[in-house]
Amino acid sequence: LYIVPSQILGRLVTTDTPVQVAAIGKRRELSRNRMISLAVAAERLQSPGNAGTLLRSCVGAGADGLWLSHDSVDSTHPKLLRAASGQWFRSPPESVDLQAWLRSQQSQGVQVLAADMDGPCYW
Repeated sequence: LYIVPSQILGRLVTTDTPVQVAAIGKRRELSRNRMISLAVAAERLQSPGNAGTLLRSCVGAGADGLWLSHDSVDSTHPKLLRAASGQWFRSPPESVDLQAWLRSQQSQGVQVLAADMDGPCYW
């Protein structure tokens, strides 16, 4: 624990009006071979705020995780971390080769469902 002047804290963080707390942590590695019962995968997700909100929704729904394609937003983006409201530390998103990951899940008997914004509406 370090107490630093506001001017120094302002240089360490990425927000204009930071809360008066900052943390540095090491990301834990998650097992790639763990059993998945409910997961969310997103392809080319670019908005860090949306990714953080999606991560919060995943945790709230009891999903086993959020998987992002390699061409999605950086899973450690500061805006993603803020939008995730602390849930990033509970279940950090993983960046994967999404097609290969989905195929591996299907080969293990996991049902894969997909949604496409340009697809037909079945409401």
